[in-house]
Amino acid sequence: MDATGMSAEQWLASGLSDPRVERSEFDNTILVVNTSESNATKMKFSSVDLSLIYNFEIGSLGDFNAKLDASYLEDYSYQLLPISPEVQGVGRQNAGTGAVQPLPRWKSNLGLNWNQGIHAASVQVHYTHDVRYDSPLAGLAPFYGKSQYVPTWLKESAQVDAQYRIDLSDILGSLPQNETQLILGVADLFNEMAPAIYDFPGYDNRLYNAIGRRFYARLSVEL
Repeated sequence: MDATGMSAEQWLASGLSDPRVERSEFDNTILVVNTSESNATKMKFSSVDLSLIYNFEIGSLGDFNAKLDASYLEDYSYQLLPISPEVQGVGRQNAGTGAVQPLPRWKSNLGLNWNQGIHAASVQVHYTHDVRYDSPLAGLAPFYGKSQYVPTWLKESAQVDAQYRIDLSDILGSLPQNETQLILGVADLFNEMAPAIYDFPGYDNRLYNAIGRRFYARLSVEL
């Protein structure tokens, strides 16, 4: 039972549950959570953005390019209705409204690119700071024994992507105006997994990629 003294079945039968939550008629398992967009009455934010680029050469090793793009979100407050209180969204998932996305305080992209003749490679690190988990559905998890899917924070994420590229034009004897490239890469090199949460579809797809590590190869031919 919860604070109202009702069991989960009684609470669902009472009509107090959110009509946007669609459940199975057999066991009341959540199937779909319908969210709607809304316009905030008032919204204000302030942030600091940083972008750095450094090009350098190391002898016969080739040319290098390092780039950092970072954003620090200092303030993002919003008010959905004139009678509603002002909410500070920074560092929160903001799952209770479709008007505001999850707002990590820090986000950054760090990249290193290398080029030498027909060879090129790159490594990219995509970092997202943690946010507080605040889904309205979290209160239902204990009824179904799913408390382990109600974390206090959604963890920070650092996804690493790597790619190698070789120009095969000269090797294959392509015409001067044509270009043939072979590209090999891996996305999410260290298999950074999304934390499981008690919400549809089981993780926050606005913050994380649930696919995990994946390799790819691509042959690009310009005719």
